[in-house]
Amino acid sequence: MEFYVSGGPDDDVHIFVHPAATWVEAVGSPVLLGHAGGIGLGSFLPAAAGLAVTASKTKLVVANFENDSVSVVDLTTRTKIGELDLRPGKINLADSGVPGGEEPFWVPIKGSSKA
Repeated sequence: MEFYVSGGPDDDVHIFVHPAATWVEAVGSPVLLGHAGGIGLGSFLPAAAGLAVTASKTKLVVANFENDSVSVVDLTTRTKIGELDLRPGKINLADSGVPGGEEPFWVPIKGSSKA
């Protein structure tokens, strides 16, 4: 049994487990998301916001508020395995897009493959 907490401006995710009588932070936690700074309009710090777990309980999706993106964390390895850039003008991986995108605060998951 475990639960997850976004680290907000620390740009990470904390994982808590219940191995005995109390909840404790898991070994390898927090999971760092690796944003150097916000990429939204203005000068803001990155912030891990809402979290959602896939139905298979193998992945966690993090809304990166002020980073116009969502990150995917593998819950087995407890590492960030991907990120989806949501900035306008982002057509493929080579494009950087422009600031002023979605700035997601939360992300829902449908099943194990759609956010």
